Amino acid sequence: MINRLIEWSLRNRFLVVCGVFFLIAFGTRALFRTPVDAIPDLSENQVIVFADWAGRSPQEVEDQVTYPLSVGLQGLAGVKTVRANSMFGFTMLTIIFEERVDNYFARTRVLERLNLLAAQLPAGVVPQLGPDATGLGWVYQYFLQVDPAHAHVGARTNSASQLSTLNSEPAYDLGQLRALQDWFIRYQLNAVQGVAEVASIGGFVRQYQIEVSSLKMRARKVTMKDVMDAVGASNLNVGGKVIEENGMEFVVRGLGLVKSLADLENIVLMERGGVPIYLKDVATVQIGGDFRRGTLDVDGREVVGGIVVMRNGENALATIDRVKGKIRQIQPSLPPGVTIKSFYDRAELIERTIDTLKHALAEEIILVTLAHIIFLWHFRSILIVTVPLPLSILVSFILMEKFGISSNIMSLSGIAIAIGVLVDAGIVMTENVIRHCERAEEEKGKKVISAGVISQQSASAGPSTATVPTTPSASSSLAPTGGEGWGEGANATPSPTAAATPAAPHNTPPLITNYSSPRLTFAETWQVVLTSAQQVGRPIFFAMVIIILAFLPVFALSGQEGKLFHPLAFTKTFAMIGSTLLAVTIVPALCSILVRGPFHAEDRNWVMRVLLAIYDPLLDLALTWRKTVMTGAAVLLMFALLVAFGMPKPVMLWLARTTAGQTVETVRPTARAADTRLKSGANENSPHAAHAPASSAPRNTDSLTTDHSAHLLAAFAERHPRFTKLFAGFGKDFMPTLNEGSLLFMPVLLPSTSLTEVKRVMSWQDRVIRSLPEVESVGGKLGRSETATDPAPVEMIETTIMLKPEWLPTNRTYLGFINVPTVYRNPAWRPGSTKDTLIAELTEKLANVPGYVPGFLQPIENRILMLSTGIRAQLGVKILGGSLDDLQRKAFEVERLVREVPGAVGVAPSRVQGKPYLEVEVNRVAMARFGLRAADVLDAVEAGLGGKVISTTYQAAERVDPRERTGIQVRLQRDERDDLERLGDVLVAAPGGKHIPLGQLATIRRATGPSEIASENGRLRVYVQANVQDRDLTGFVEDVKRRVEKEILPTLPPGMTIEYSGEYENLVRAQQTLYYIFPATLLIIFLLLYVVYHSAKEAAHVILAVPFALTGGVFLQYLLGYNFSVSVWVGYIALFGTAIQTGVVMVVYLEEMVAKKQAACAAAGAPFTRDDLVQAIKDGARLRLRPKVMTVATIVASLLPIMWSHRPGSEVMQPLATPVIGGMLSSLLHILIVTPVIFALLRERELKTEANK
Repeated sequence: MINRLIEWSLRNRFLVVCGVFFLIAFGTRALFRTPVDAIPDLSENQVIVFADWAGRSPQEVEDQVTYPLSVGLQGLAGVKTVRANSMFGFTMLTIIFEERVDNYFARTRVLERLNLLAAQLPAGVVPQLGPDATGLGWVYQYFLQVDPAHAHVGARTNSASQLSTLNSEPAYDLGQLRALQDWFIRYQLNAVQGVAEVASIGGFVRQYQIEVSSLKMRARKVTMKDVMDAVGASNLNVGGKVIEENGMEFVVRGLGLVKSLADLENIVLMERGGVPIYLKDVATVQIGGDFRRGTLDVDGREVVGGIVVMRNGENALATIDRVKGKIRQIQPSLPPGVTIKSFYDRAELIERTIDTLKHALAEEIILVTLAHIIFLWHFRSILIVTVPLPLSILVSFILMEKFGISSNIMSLSGIAIAIGVLVDAGIVMTENVIRHCERAEEEKGKKVISAGVISQQSASAGPSTATVPTTPSASSSLAPTGGEGWGEGANATPSPTAAATPAAPHNTPPLITNYSSPRLTFAETWQVVLTSAQQVGRPIFFAMVIIILAFLPVFALSGQEGKLFHPLAFTKTFAMIGSTLLAVTIVPALCSILVRGPFHAEDRNWVMRVLLAIYDPLLDLALTWRKTVMTGAAVLLMFALLVAFGMPKPVMLWLARTTAGQTVETVRPTARAADTRLKSGANENSPHAAHAPASSAPRNTDSLTTDHSAHLLAAFAERHPRFTKLFAGFGKDFMPTLNEGSLLFMPVLLPSTSLTEVKRVMSWQDRVIRSLPEVESVGGKLGRSETATDPAPVEMIETTIMLKPEWLPTNRTYLGFINVPTVYRNPAWRPGSTKDTLIAELTEKLANVPGYVPGFLQPIENRILMLSTGIRAQLGVKILGGSLDDLQRKAFEVERLVREVPGAVGVAPSRVQGKPYLEVEVNRVAMARFGLRAADVLDAVEAGLGGKVISTTYQAAERVDPRERTGIQVRLQRDERDDLERLGDVLVAAPGGKHIPLGQLATIRRATGPSEIASENGRLRVYVQANVQDRDLTGFVEDVKRRVEKEILPTLPPGMTIEYSGEYENLVRAQQTLYYIFPATLLIIFLLLYVVYHSAKEAAHVILAVPFALTGGVFLQYLLGYNFSVSVWVGYIALFGTAIQTGVVMVVYLEEMVAKKQAACAAAGAPFTRDDLVQAIKDGARLRLRPKVMTVATIVASLLPIMWSHRPGSEVMQPLATPVIGGMLSSLLHILIVTPVIFALLRERELKTEANK
């Protein structure tokens, strides 16, 4: 079938070219329709439930709202975890579903269950679903900037306003800006396609505030209930249907809505002796700000802003562009001097990341083309290799659109790392065609000379009647195979190479039909192309099958690592499928058009002459000293394994004790802490090397205690730092972090800190951060914004720090017309400064506030960690069960232990206790004396102290937008409610007109309670979070575990458990999956090899390419300092398929040359000797040199732009490319040197066995 497809493509080149144009059209369309984002959406499949219960403490919210909802939602199908947070005035539950559950189906099921649970909730509490957004939905954050030079000088302000904080620009106060945001900007942006919600933050929600005086109400015998009833009855509009008059219909409206402060002041409460008592007689009426639990600060100034939350599954870049377009559209409608500015824009990160991949792909194509020129020295054939490359990428985009895969750094990295393999198929075909043409033209020249057509005196030629054999063997003799193909001739032996090399068709026409010139004619070239392309068509397909199937285990990854690498695996596979199809369609057609003489023999290329001059003697030596080569290869492999996985712990202890001068005794297994300390890469300058337990256990002649073992290893590391570092083994991390070009600074203050104090600290820290020259802008958010996706408490500050780009692009022009995109370091970045040094500098400057725990992450990284694991750090030690007091005590104990572990930074416990409470507990005996009930007394607490919104008007004269709603709140005067010592004097109205002081009816006391209550699946939870610096995550966590198991677990109360979460939770899951993936990969490869060879021995021989490819990858990984991570392991998986493919090709070449040599000996009647075997192996390996070096050169060249790139996103791709580059280099040596040696050993044993028979 493949042979027929190749022949059809050659005979219908016009249709093939038309198909290429159709592919370009559809691929370009898919390219622009594919969603674009920085990284794949790594958040969990979640549904958020939010319930508001204004003014209630976290304990009341937890007991009466959160717990019933949490346990009631656990029973839904597909639910994995229910996390809940009870906070002041609201609760937020995050229901995590399994990935197989459709998100909108999950929302429907949650909504159904909420309808059933509503009866269990207090009156007035209505749980609602959060927006249909993911954890990465915060794509655009903005604020309202006021330019005083262009604002109205007489902008509306109210002298009676009690807003305590005003914008630094006097033209508009924060209340007016918040109204503009709430009633105009938010709704305009919320209508943009792809936007799920726009959350407001900062400023004040304006309202009419009626502050009553207890003394004045007592003097006029007015109660709080009278005031609230009168206000509610004085703010309304009604309708009287219609009245007809003179044939017209009049709509009747009754207008009574409050329009101004005067309307409120003149509300009549009651009448005494014909004299009305107005509201202004007992209260002060003003415009003020509503109670708030969040503010926004930009560069040290309080502002008003919003957060655009993107809908699930939308195109992030397109959504942001539409939001910006809407902002430009509404800008003329904003008040003079007001503009919308962003302080976080993910589009910048997306564009920089995509730009990185664009430049990398362009550089890869250039380098691959140069490698092709150097080795083949045939310039027209450049198009044969380069044209299918962008076409393969377009095929990948077509399939990405069909499968719903977005364009992001991981999906495009799949294309980037596959560039070398993509062109490999084209190189296979092109190199094989050119080699055939070289031989055919050489043979034709000999025939012409032998026929006497060309004489030495004349270059002119006459017609010739010479012919050539038309049998397959004749064709094969004229055009022996080459390139990356798996066939050497048409008469290849049927086994084991029959599956790899098809026989040429018996009706092949003559390759040479015109002897008028030694150059091949078009018809002759066409026939040579057909023959050579058919010889390697099936092998190319099988080679790609090996690479594709070897990568299939990557799809077994789950969780975040699966979401991260599935797009990469898909795009790599899509591109390879496209490359394979193009290799047997467009590539043969291009070969027939572009491959023209004169052709030059391989040894006329100076590069190949140098390589052959080096390779021939090396191969001779290797085949002469076979045992030495095998021993050296085994030693090299063992050395690489020791570097990768570390020296065995008993051996390290033995060395430590021996070099310390101690007696060698039986050594028991060492502690995890010692091993992980070494894996952190300790050396003489490392803080980990200097760290040792404060005291050691007494020396024991029978065994070494854990502390003594750690002490010995630490001392050995100090004496031999290089040896220890070399054989400590690689650490283990989850994933390399994408450099987002921004930081998220999340300090947490003590729970007792007030909003005003936190705001002051936030303004100070924003000014400190902004003072760094590398910082572009600073946006600090205190508390929560008006969205269910933000559960932040008041004491938490989230500061988004936008950094200036470290590297700036520049287009330098060479030779006056060649533009080369390069980058240079931004002068704003001080010499030697990096992101890590900035974090260290800021941590030192900002760590001077009591209870202030600095913690630095990045915006996307933080959202992923917080919403997927519930922990805002790389490690979270979760403590579940028990009472809040016990949980808090254990959290402080764990915090102390974690701080002592080397590498711990940003250690902070969740502080559930410590919030100051003022408790008013009713005295039922005292209330009974005055005929009062608890509700009567507590209404004074709720309405009088907390304030209560009685009604809403939408016709306030002070409104900024015509549709603005203004609440009307009633509460006691500020001096009565803010003086804690005078709260007992607040009057409570009793039956009969009496007014009783609150202190006589209730006990007022100060207490301490929870600031927030977190739970997981109904169990109370606290945690200690920590980030890791200067060591691997696994080693750090193992050290933490050892300490916790030793000091914390023995003292845990019954029912309390400890679990580990954060990024470490993802790492553990990924490691468990990789334990199955790698054996599965090797098994798949082995089965494919068995299909090819029908021999387990031959399959085992070829699969030896895997460990030797691992050798180079390990060495390069060590030199570059990467730990083991999911990214690195996926790189090894990609390497294994390519290494096996090249190994199979070499063995096929050797098998065919041995078969030819055996046939030649049989034809001559001579026995096939050991010398004949060695010569056949040399001939086959020599023939394989050029295509193998070309393959390695193109793969390495295609990945070099990733390795030297400084652009954003390269740090994610570099660990992935490292094993491939190093492994391909070591695979080159193995395939060219070790594989022929192993092949010779196996065939010699077969010869001896046959001779003995």
